[in-house]
Amino acid sequence: QQGQQGEQEGEFNDEKHKAINVVVSVMLFASLTFIMSLFYLVNYPDPQIRAQAWRAVSQTIVIFVSVLVFNASNGFVTWREDYSMPDMLDSLRVVPVARQNDVMPDTGDFFLAMAQLAFWILAFQFTVSVCAGVVFWQPDKWITGPAKAVDSPPLKEKDRSKAGEEKGEEKGEEKAEEKEGKKTPSADDLEIATTASAMILGHVAGFAGINAFGVLMQLSPFADNFGLCLLAWLIAVVSIVGMVVGSEYLRDMCLRKLKGDWYESNLLHAKLHLLDHQAHHGGNDVIALVSSFLLIQLLRFGITGHLPDLYGGETTTQVESHTALQCWSLVIFALIGSCFAGAGYFIRRNVSALPVRRLLLTFQLSMAMTKSWCFFFSGVWIIGSMGVAKALEVSEESALLDPTHNPIPNPNPNPNAN
Repeated sequence: QQGQQGEQEGEFNDEKHKAINVVVSVMLFASLTFIMSLFYLVNYPDPQIRAQAWRAVSQTIVIFVSVLVFNASNGFVTWREDYSMPDMLDSLRVVPVARQNDVMPDTGDFFLAMAQLAFWILAFQFTVSVCAGVVFWQPDKWITGPAKAVDSPPLKEKDRSKAGEEKGEEKGEEKAEEKEGKKTPSADDLEIATTASAMILGHVAGFAGINAFGVLMQLSPFADNFGLCLLAWLIAVVSIVGMVVGSEYLRDMCLRKLKGDWYESNLLHAKLHLLDHQAHHGGNDVIALVSSFLLIQLLRFGITGHLPDLYGGETTTQVESHTALQCWSLVIFALIGSCFAGAGYFIRRNVSALPVRRLLLTFQLSMAMTKSWCFFFSGVWIIGSMGVAKALEVSEESALLDPTHNPIPNPNPNPNAN
C-alpha cells in the first residue's frame, strides 16, 4: 500500500511539474515576443509610429504605477488592527473595506472610500497646479531675464536649433542661478511635469472612484436587483462628473484669490492654459475609468444574474460555469462599445463648442475602456469555460486591483480539529 501511495504521489507531482513547465514556457515565449516587438516599434522608421509606441509604453507604466500607489493608499486606509490604548480608549478599530466574499461592505466602508476619493481628486488638482508653475509663481521673477521663456509655448523641432544658439548667450546667467540654487524651469519642463502628474494622479483618482462607487454597488439593495444596480451606476456617473468638475471650479477659485490681479495677466496665460489642458485630460480619465468599469460590472450582472465582487472577481466555479452565449454577449457588447467610441470621435471633429467637445471626448474614452473590459472578461470566461486554466492548474480568478482578494477555502472547517 505504501508503494502504491508513493507511485500515486509521484504521478501527481509529475503532472503538477508538467503544468508548471507549460505555464513558464508560454510566459517566457510571450515575454520575449513582446519585448522584441516593442524594440521593433520604438525603432520604427516612421516617427509617428515611434511616437505612438512610446506613448503606449508611457501609459502602460502610468497604469502600473497608479495601481501600486492606490493599493498602498487603500491598504493604509483600510488597514485594521485592534490597539490597546490605556487611559485613553479601550480599543480603536478602523473599518475595513470588504475584500473577501464572506465580508459584505457597509455604509462605513462607503464613506471611508468616498473620503479617500475626495482626497485623491483634490491632490490631483493641487499637484497639477504646482507642476504647471502656477501656485508658487511670483511676478517679480518674470519681468526681465531668461525666465520669460517659461511663458512661451513648447518648442517645435525647427525652433530647437535657434533656441540652442540663444542658450549660449544665457549660459552665464543660468550658471549663476544654479550656484544660488535657483533655476527657472523651461516651458518643456513644465509641460512634461504637468503631463506626468496629471496622468498618474488622474489614474489614482480613477481607481479610488472605482473602489468607492464599487462599494456602493455592493451594498444592499443595489446588489440584489439589476434595476437598482443600474440606478447605482447612474448615481456613480453623475457623482464622479460632479466631483471632477467641482474640483476644477474650486481650484480656479482658490487660484484667483491666491494670485489676485495677476490671475488675468498675460504672464500667467500660458501656464493657466497648460493647467486647464492637462487637468481636463486627467479629469476625463477619472470619469472614463469609473463609468467604464462600473458599466462592465452592470453588464456582467445582467448577463449572469449575479454581481461580481468589488474588483470584478468571481469564484472558480462561477468562471467555469459561463455558457457560450454569455461569452459571446460580452464580445458583442465590446463591438458595440467600439462603434460608440468611433461615433464619438467623428462627431467631436465637427463640434466647436469646448464643453460639448469635452463631453464627447469623455464619452469616447468611456466606450473605448468599456470595449477593453468586455474583451478582457470575455477572455477570462472563455478560458474558464473551456477548462484551459483548470487543466494547467492555474487560478482563473480575475480582479482589477488585487488578484489575491478571494479567500482560500479552509480545508479543515472544524475549528476543534487538529
